[in-house]
Amino acid sequence: MAFTAIIFSDRLPEKLPIGVIMQEDSRLARELLFAFQNSPGLEVAKICVQEAECESTLKSQKILGVIHLPHDLERRVMHGEKPVIALYLNGQSLIAYNMVELSVQNVIMKYGPQSLIKIESHAINNASLDYRAYLGLGIVAATFHLAAMIIAAYVFGNVWATHMAIISFLIIFLQHGIYTYIFHSWASIHFSLWQWGLLFLASFLMMAAAFGFCATAFAITKSMRITTSVGGVVGGPAFAFSGLAFPIFAMPLGVRIFAWLLPLTHFLKIQNALRMEAIATGFIKDEMIVLAGFAVFWCGCAAIGMRR
Repeated sequence: MAFTAIIFSDRLPEKLPIGVIMQEDSRLARELLFAFQNSPGLEVAKICVQEAECESTLKSQKILGVIHLPHDLERRVMHGEKPVIALYLNGQSLIAYNMVELSVQNVIMKYGPQSLIKIESHAINNASLDYRAYLGLGIVAATFHLAAMIIAAYVFGNVWATHMAIISFLIIFLQHGIYTYIFHSWASIHFSLWQWGLLFLASFLMMAAAFGFCATAFAITKSMRITTSVGGVVGGPAFAFSGLAFPIFAMPLGVRIFAWLLPLTHFLKIQNALRMEAIATGFIKDEMIVLAGFAVFWCGCAAIGMRR
């Protein structure tokens, strides 16, 4: 509750990272870039000359949007032709989409008459801005992320049998795979076999980390009731801090650290990256390493704790 209150304490977020494509070095383009850099709601994290540079950064989820300043911007303004500034945003997060769009519009309105320049917003990876599909897929993952914790508490609290724990984990992992496939089909998102393999591997690592975390908590507390409470407190609100409902970039530092420690956050980053037009291999590899580290750490702690 405290984290949520901190997140929404400011009416407008600050320092949302964006990229700017500068295709001309005119006075007007430099003034607009300066205005974007000095906007409290935006942070120009990358300046590009070619579209491909900023496009790869957007797909790796290091920035939330890209502003395209065309090569004939100043000439068209001088001739009264009302040039178009394209704004490319990741449509997977509707809140982040609206936040960046509003901040960019505020900068343009403060810079000069809005009639001089037109802004066109384009959604990347969600052209129809149908947020229900992405929200549903995220909620499914968050539900099984929490379920893995609760089942770990229940199995070890009642049985103390390693083979039962493994069977229970495999059952819920299989269920998550089935639900994930159903929801992707419902959302008309089709993956290749290689993409499905990466997604299921990420799912396995996410759930192993969540399972191992609660198994560790039970080894310490020796109480199913306390362990279930721990899983509920940590896993229950995980979706709110995973970056899908609210951009992590706009969260305070303490909340961002908490979000980074949640396996669900990294799984959703991988799931979202796989839905990009081109797979951001380097980004997915880094997130897989983080998830694998969490899984090995918590399962290792659980094994040591149970043996003792």
